[in-house]
Parts: sequence; structure tokens; C-alpha cells
Amino acid sequence: MDALVALRSAVRASLEKFSPGDVILVAVSGGADSLALAEAAKLEGEKLTLRIIGVTVDHQLQNNSAAQAEKVVNQLSIPCLIEKVSVQITDGLEASARRARYEALDKCAKENNAVAVLLGHTKDDQAETV
Repeated sequence: MDALVALRSAVRASLEKFSPGDVILVAVSGGADSLALAEAAKLEGEKLTLRIIGVTVDHQLQNNSAAQAEKVVNQLSIPCLIEKVSVQITDGLEASARRARYEALDKCAKENNAVAVLLGHTKDDQAETV
């Protein structure tokens, strides 16, 4: 089974437990893993009449972060939101940014009545981030 078929099959199995009309968010960083997940969720979600919405978190840690977030949004074929966060560095940049990202995704899920948030990771991602 090729990787795309396997991905769509796994996404379909995850989405089948939801009801028609449910809102599912997909966290999209712009990396290949999250873009592939967003596309698979769109294709499989349409079959199940789910509302798939992408969410890109702008950590505002780089000068061009807003433009980068907009670039990610423009790559998607699903509605997408950009959530800006202010990262309070308390225990290292990566951990603090991750915490801010998850808080933003949780807030966005509540605001959109989402029943789930999908996150894409590759097998090479560090265990602490999965």
C-alpha cells in the first residue's frame, strides 16, 4: 500500500467515529506532514459530510511570521484560520511555543465547536512533540 493510500485510510478510520456536520480542525504548520493530513482530511471528511477547517498558529517569533502563516493558508483547499499567539518563554523556546500552540488550538476548537483537532507528525518527530 503506498503512503498516500495508507494516510487516507488512517484518516478515514479516525473520522468515521464523528457525526455528519461535526467540525474537525486540522493544525497546519506548512510542513509536508500537516499539509498531507489537511488534504487527506478534506477528501475523507467530504465523504462523511464533516466540516474540516485548517488552523495555522502564528507564533510571531520571526519578522515574516504573518506572511508565512498566510502562505500556508493559501496552500490549502479548505477554509483556514490564522491564530496569533504571544509566546511567553518560561521553559525554553520550543516548549513554550508548543504550549502556546496547543492553547491556541484548544481555544480555536472551543470557538468553532470542533469535536476534534488533528495533528500531523512524521516518524522522525521527537517523541516529546508527538
